[in-house]
Amino acid sequence: MSDTQTYLENRPPTVAVLFLERVAATPNAEAYRYPVPAAGGRGATDDWKSLSWSQAAERVFAIAAGLISLGLEAEDRVALASNTRVEWILSDLGVMCAGGAVTTIYPSTNADESAFILADSESRVLIAEDAAQLAKARERRSDLPGLRHVVVLEAADAIAA
Repeated sequence: MSDTQTYLENRPPTVAVLFLERVAATPNAEAYRYPVPAAGGRGATDDWKSLSWSQAAERVFAIAAGLISLGLEAEDRVALASNTRVEWILSDLGVMCAGGAVTTIYPSTNADESAFILADSESRVLIAEDAAQLAKARERRSDLPGLRHVVVLEAADAIAA
């Protein structure tokens, strides 16, 4: 048996499989704790919230179902342009559970570089954190013929822009 064949037969499960196994093993245990922004969105964090593994799975499955309903197919790329936040984690897992692949875009990346990453990765969907990330895609929309959908995490912020 070759080294490659041995590796393929003994490779570890995917992150999505590991996530699902964890949900099944400890559904009520705390999976994530995240800050709740202060009232009005300014200032220090007022409180922290927790998600159990089963609550996280519900959100992940909803994201995966939404992506599939948008036409995401196996191995299609989904770009994620967001700061680190619980929605980033859940979106990443949702993409994996839907069979897609994540392409990350740092939120500080400018519009030209963001457009290059979106085009080069052939991303079909962009999950944008807010109006600022959405604006980058809008600015270079004509250069992104493969981008079919944009999902905005902070929708109220994007609508106001």
